[in-house]
Amino acid sequence: MPAEERSSREVELAASLREEGHSAAALNHLKRALELDGDNPRAHLLQGYMAGERGDFELAEKSVARAIARLKQDGQATLAAEAQNLLGSLYLSQNKLKQAIVVFEESAHSPLNASPHLAFANLGWAYHLEGRRESALGALQKAVEIQPGYCVGYYRIGRVHAEAKQWLKAEENLSLALEVDNRCKAFFQEAWMERGLVRKALERRTLALGDLERCIEISPRNILGRKCQVHLDALMQASALPASASTAHAMSPKVRPADHRTAR
Repeated sequence: MPAEERSSREVELAASLREEGHSAAALNHLKRALELDGDNPRAHLLQGYMAGERGDFELAEKSVARAIARLKQDGQATLAAEAQNLLGSLYLSQNKLKQAIVVFEESAHSPLNASPHLAFANLGWAYHLEGRRESALGALQKAVEIQPGYCVGYYRIGRVHAEAKQWLKAEENLSLALEVDNRCKAFFQEAWMERGLVRKALERRTLALGDLERCIEISPRNILGRKCQVHLDALMQASALPASASTAHAMSPKVRPADHRTAR
């Protein structure tokens, strides 16, 4: 078997091991893949992804950039556009907004990008963080036009409106984030919490309580679940409304929370 093909097999094995949670073994096979073919773009891409997961952004950026260069050289423009979205996300996680915007813009507007809604959503969020509100809303709206069931896009539109205290528009889009795809409402704690806070601002306290309770039910003991409990307690004290029995049950120390593992 040629070295290039053996390298590709090693990358596939590394990716499978990573999905199964065996990161050390995955890295060993990834190292072997690069020894067999130092120009394998998928190997560099996976190396960059895994480096970003463990916070080694210098290696992550270098690996993904090398993958993009090789993919473009090989004429694999579709995968190159998706890799650019990953590189932009690495920049975004480090608050390198200008670099992120440049990369996201190229990825979003590539006619060969198979998932342009992801790049437009990330581009919109980068604009938002840079303070370019209208540009942010334009890019985010484009994302949900391309993919109407993209709940993260509606969530981010809602967040932009909420930060501008445009509560009705915020509530509308956060509701869409929980309704456009039935899978979203099952795990999207951020959307339940944000809509609860928006409804609190609108003085729709009963609805706000319901949203915060749902946030807690999804996972009571993670960071978001604890935040929602704090907001719920404060709202109950302010409104003198009792919590539902379901919330009391979810927070009981005798009840072991379910393991909600959802890939997004």
